[in-house]
Amino acid sequence: MKRYENQSFSELKWRFHKPNYVLIAFDEFDLFYRGFYSLEQDLVDKHLYSITTPDMVLKNEQDEELWLNNYKCGYGGTGAHNSESLLKKCNIPNEFIDKVFSHDVFELKRHNDLFNFSGVSNSVFRNQSFSLNNVYSDGEKIIFIQEADPFNRKLNTTSQDRMFDFISKYRQFFLSTITRISIFPTKQDAVSRGYYKKNIYRNHNKIFQLIIENEYEQMWLNPLFEKKSNVLLEPEIQNILEVLDVTVNTKVRPKLEWVKENIFNHAAEPLVINVEQKG
Repeated sequence: MKRYENQSFSELKWRFHKPNYVLIAFDEFDLFYRGFYSLEQDLVDKHLYSITTPDMVLKNEQDEELWLNNYKCGYGGTGAHNSESLLKKCNIPNEFIDKVFSHDVFELKRHNDLFNFSGVSNSVFRNQSFSLNNVYSDGEKIIFIQEADPFNRKLNTTSQDRMFDFISKYRQFFLSTITRISIFPTKQDAVSRGYYKKNIYRNHNKIFQLIIENEYEQMWLNPLFEKKSNVLLEPEIQNILEVLDVTVNTKVRPKLEWVKENIFNHAAEPLVINVEQKG
């Protein structure tokens, strides 16, 4: 499959004037969710890749893709009118073109001049304010990074609520299954494994000591630790495990060898919980 990302429709009209697939979205997260995204090394955090998406995707019969920007749908502004104009050049019937203004996602398939429209009037990603500013990659897995800061967590109880809202919101569509949970007892351990993001405005790192993951995705969280002797007895850790519907026997302390290595010597080894799927 060949992808064209930095060329205009007019330059490649001869290849895409009769597309067999068209996708436009108001919110970039709809493109990301459908797999249309690329990775760019983050300018600040060199160990991470930022996620970028097009606004419109056209496919032709050769399975080539043309990614375009400044085309939108789901409102009556300039971006939607740009889409309207381009779709007319592709000889799309007006009955479908009109849907550009009323649908948050415009998705159209064509086969032998028969059209199948499967757009979305109200996108959950637009309505719930999902943001690609919280999504990165390490080159292998997609990473969802908690946006809430733990500063003054004890004085501001809503920050914990925001963390749980973040978990619940993104797990509607991602990380539906969890295979592993890693808890780093110290910030140094988490940083040594790359679980941090630089904050250029506050001149410090945001450090994430709890990592949830499966084969393809991770979620980085920064719960508040109260220095309990057993990390599984930390209140926020217990609350997170409850939200994730993961049960761990907290009466069983970690093995003495693990405590010696991780608490006394600060080795970069997390407490790992391997999650077995229920049902």
